[in-house]
Amino acid sequence: VFCGGAGRQLLGAAGGGGAGQTAGALSAVLAAAPAGSQTRNGPKEGGKKHTMIVEVTIKDPELAARLMDMTMAGLLGDQLTVLGPISDGRFDGDGVRTTSISLPNLGRWASWHLRERDAVHCNEGGVTWAMSVVLAHILGAQPEYPRLSVLELGAGTGLASLAAAGRGHSVMATDRDGCVLENLQHNVQAASAEGRGDALPGRLRTARLRWAVAEDREAVGRASDFDLLAGADLIYDRPQCDGIRILLSHLLGARAEAVFVERDRLGHARLCAARLREDGLEVEEVEQALSESDIQAVVNGNLNPRLLRAGSASPLTIWVRRPPGSAEA
Repeated sequence: VFCGGAGRQLLGAAGGGGAGQTAGALSAVLAAAPAGSQTRNGPKEGGKKHTMIVEVTIKDPELAARLMDMTMAGLLGDQLTVLGPISDGRFDGDGVRTTSISLPNLGRWASWHLRERDAVHCNEGGVTWAMSVVLAHILGAQPEYPRLSVLELGAGTGLASLAAAGRGHSVMATDRDGCVLENLQHNVQAASAEGRGDALPGRLRTARLRWAVAEDREAVGRASDFDLLAGADLIYDRPQCDGIRILLSHLLGARAEAVFVERDRLGHARLCAARLREDGLEVEEVEQALSESDIQAVVNGNLNPRLLRAGSASPLTIWVRRPPGSAEA
């Protein structure tokens, strides 16, 4: 969450049931920040406007969804911004909006209109996140040959999977949430129906994958021997890491690779990388500050808008593979 200088007063003034309770919790976090604390623009100095980055865990899903939707729609003003989604467009009365995105670095074919759902209906997976743009560049930059079989975990609105399929690869886009999966299927069907010859040359399927459900894992595993497993912004706590470890033990083939692009919230991704090494996997961590020439996206007509730049800064990319000679679990 980005919170500007007037954040405390703004959050405290946000009324109305659950939103007010959530605002009060955020106010307490901001109030606890010591004077002279480090902010996004450096140490505080009198009279200057600064931005503080705070990470807040809200255990009540309904309150978290309400705050996220209010913030993305600008109902809490411009002093509070959710870090991650690439658009702050308003949702309609049914909780739906459309985000247009194109990736010039990949070519003219890499352009889509993605339907997005608000958090009240589809939790955080209903919108397109900045790290999925980074992952889309990685998958879209894969050579067209040999054709790969790609499995995306937590595919959300489907951007990265669309980029991989647009390059000609066979993709299975998965998510565990029913609302997110329905929206994902809508976006895949819309891309397939665009009528352009280069719109979706690769095969793109969708499936529900609840990581801890053996039946889901087995069904996905029967669909293909995947060459590449991929995900963006997935490792934000220990249970998420444990779920990925389970998936890799079942679905990562002897010659396959997995790639995860993370904001590394509170160091969870690095801790997960260490646990993957303990599982006997080869792990490579790549962290770099991306320039605007590295990652380019036109979102709703704007090249590299502020939300994209803020949400995709310095991603941690984790590559995982099995050691030579090892076998699947």
